[in-house]
Amino acid sequence: MPRQQGLDKVKDSGPSFRSVIPKRRVVLLMAALWVSSFVFASLSSSTIFSVRVVMGLFLGSVTFVFAACACAVLSWVIFLVTRNSHSLRQRSKILLITAPAIISAIAFISLGLSSSRPSARFRDFFEMRLPASTEVSSMDGTCGIDGVIWVFSCKTTRADLDAILNRGKYTIEPDNKGEAYWSGRIASRTGAKWQVTTPYVIYVSRKDRAERRIFASQTDSSCIFVYCSFSHGL
Repeated sequence: MPRQQGLDKVKDSGPSFRSVIPKRRVVLLMAALWVSSFVFASLSSSTIFSVRVVMGLFLGSVTFVFAACACAVLSWVIFLVTRNSHSLRQRSKILLITAPAIISAIAFISLGLSSSRPSARFRDFFEMRLPASTEVSSMDGTCGIDGVIWVFSCKTTRADLDAILNRGKYTIEPDNKGEAYWSGRIASRTGAKWQVTTPYVIYVSRKDRAERRIFASQTDSSCIFVYCSFSHGL
């Protein structure tokens, strides 16, 4: 008899989670969260397709696991709070309970898209915003186990370049390797064809275990900015 009364109390305590959020909806939410995690990891890791796929599967899966656990806890708490609320409609309860997963999925996609913009990449790696008159015409890069490299082809003015050099505390480095060597190194690291235009001046700044190089053309306003965190540099 006491056992039966306990069961009656459980039944009267309110609807179950499964009755509010069907299994099919949960599967769809988890699928959307995994896809958004994949998009975020792939777009933020590289411009090389094969690397994007690998990093998207690996880092995306890791991100998904943490995000799914956090969303599950938040959704369960919201479910318990709203379970016996008579002031909320069923649709409102469903929206509140599924909000953590929906917001996370939208946030991951938004972050992936925003971080893949050249201006955002430049700001992250060179620790400064692109000057107003500086334009990024192309960008390539990748992240790996042993380091990160990102390359930006820019058009800038002399005044903006001087401001970047002063802020980043760059120094001129004598070039004893030549244009072919640097073009080959950039191409081998990024998987994309790059051509350093001669004549140029090399400016270098090293800090935080990373190397920042600027190949500034002496004939026009073009510059190549290179961020490299490999142990031996570019």
